[in-house]
Amino acid sequence: MAHISRRGTPTETFGDLPAVGTKAPGFTLTGHDLADVTQDEWSGRRLVLNIFSSIDTDNTVLHTQLVDDTSHEPDYDAAIAVL
Repeated sequence: MAHISRRGTPTETFGDLPAVGTKAPGFTLTGHDLADVTQDEWSGRRLVLNIFSSIDTDNTVLHTQLVDDTSHEPDYDAAIAVL
């Protein structure tokens, strides 16, 4: 379990967070055209996966903005929002 804070309030995660730079486990996502997208398509590139649980929360706009902002940073090749 990791110790983090949400809006300044200390809390704990249910599991350990991966270390920065950790290789992601295999995954398959559904692309905008409903075709499968796998981690193989991003091999060797720095990728941000922004995962959120629902589109009907106050945080949805923040997540969307984060993905857009991050996708323009030179340190990353792409940013993907995952629902």
